[in-house]
Amino acid sequence: TVKATDENNKAVTTGSISVKVNNITQNVTFKNGTATVSYTPQNRNPINVIATYTTTDKFAVNTTATLNIAQITTKTTITPVKGLIGQKLTITATVKDAQNNNVKDGTVTFTDNTGKTIGSSKVSNGRASTTLKYTTAGTYNVTASYSNGSAYKTSSANATITIGKVNLTITGSLTALTPGNITVKATDENNKAVTTGSIS
Repeated sequence: TVKATDENNKAVTTGSISVKVNNITQNVTFKNGTATVSYTPQNRNPINVIATYTTTDKFAVNTTATLNIAQITTKTTITPVKGLIGQKLTITATVKDAQNNNVKDGTVTFTDNTGKTIGSSKVSNGRASTTLKYTTAGTYNVTASYSNGSAYKTSSANATITIGKVNLTITGSLTALTPGNITVKATDENNKAVTTGSIS
């Protein structure tokens, strides 16, 4: 917004105002001493604005300003994941801006509860993923931290990963010199059948 006023701080309603942003002339709406320009910054770099007021007799007055660009607030979410020992798990973080739009760029870094990096991925259409595998049953905390966006603030979120044990049960009723079956069942700690992986 550019305002034109006289020495008594009254709006100047005659003449015209032109505006350049980073040396590019913009479309201007000038009414009641106020000129407005609609401009969408493409990054966080400050912009240079030159406003020129021209009177009806072609006398011109210039002013220059540098405007800083505010970053857009973001929100990162990550969904808790459950899996089994040795199972490859995919963890996905979603990053949206204050208007609930997917962010366009940036990076999500995944860390464990010790602060160790366990994965990193570039954001695509508001999403970033990494894969993990645990060899010990238990509950693990994972933090997804968003950063390096061209126009966005950082944000982070935590989630819990629960890794369960796999129990193997061998059964069989066999008779000497007679073919028979040996059955192996794989179940988790809740005695539910394990349907992934393989048994040898």
